[in-house]
Amino acid sequence: MKNLLKTIITSILTAAILITGISVDTTTVTAATTKGGEFTNGSSVTLKPGDSLKLTVTDTNNLFPTSYKNDYDIVDKYRWSSSDTSVLAVETDFYDERNSYATCVVLIGVGSGTATVTGKTNGPQPDITMTVKVSLPKATAKQKKCKHKFKTTKAATCERGGIKTCKKCKFQKAIAKKAHQYVDRKVTTVEYDYYLTTWYCSGCDCEKEPWTVHHCSDPCKFAVTMCCDAKTGEVAPNAEYPIASTKEALDLLAEHGVENLKAGRSDHAGWGVNPGDDKPYGEGHTVTKTIQRCKNCGKDKA
Repeated sequence: MKNLLKTIITSILTAAILITGISVDTTTVTAATTKGGEFTNGSSVTLKPGDSLKLTVTDTNNLFPTSYKNDYDIVDKYRWSSSDTSVLAVETDFYDERNSYATCVVLIGVGSGTATVTGKTNGPQPDITMTVKVSLPKATAKQKKCKHKFKTTKAATCERGGIKTCKKCKFQKAIAKKAHQYVDRKVTTVEYDYYLTTWYCSGCDCEKEPWTVHHCSDPCKFAVTMCCDAKTGEVAPNAEYPIASTKEALDLLAEHGVENLKAGRSDHAGWGVNPGDDKPYGEGHTVTKTIQRCKNCGKDKA
C-alpha cells in the first residue's frame, strides 16, 4: 500500500511537470571505461564471464530543470533489472571514486548467454534497454589442435563466473559460478509500528524556473504529513497528525492547488513524495531474527 501510494503520487507529479520526455533516439548510454565507447538505447555489448562494465546514462533532451547541465546523470531516476540473472547481474555504483557525484549502471557477466538490461521509471518516459551477450571468443583453428594446459586467470565466485586460460594457445573457457555457502546469523533490528509520510508541494514562485524546488529561492512550504501503519500502509491518525485517510490528504492538496490556480500559480498543482523521506514514528522495539547469509559474499538468502 505504501509503495503504491508513492507510485501514484510520484507519477502524478512526473506527468504534471514533464513538457518533453526522454526520447528513445536521443538518450545515450556511455561506457564509463576507456574501451567501452558510447552506446545508444537499444544497442548491444559483449562481456566475458566475470567481467563488468560501468555505464552512465545522460539526459540529452533537457528533461530536468535548466539549472542542471544538459548531460545531467539520470542513472538514479531508473529502476534497473536483468532479464536473466544467471547471465547478467545489474548494480549501481559510483562512476569513479574521485567523482562520487556521478553514478553509473554496472553490468556484470555472471555466466554464458544473452540477457537484456532494462531501466524503468514511474513516469511516462520510455524504457531504456540494452542487449548484453556474455561469452568467450570461439577457438581458432590453431587453438582447436592444441593440447590445452589450463590455469585459472579469473576465479569464479558465488556472484559471477570465472575464466581459465590455456598456457600454450591462450584459449579461454568459462568457469561456472560457485554456489552460495549460507550460514545462520542472528540479526537484531529496531522495528516501528508506524511511520510518517510527507507529501510536498513541488511548486515555487520563481518566474524563470518553476519546478526547481531545491534550487528556487522561494519554494512552496506547503506539505501534508500522515501517520501510517507500518504493516498495512493505512493512515493511522493521532492528535499530532490528525489526517484520517488518504482521501483527506488528497483533498487538502487539491484545495491548496486550487487556491494557487486562482492566484495564477499553476505549478502548485504538482505533488511528489521523495523516496526515503518516510520516517519511523513512535517507540521502536527490538527484534532478533535468525537469517541465512552467505559467508563469502554477505548476501542474505531470499
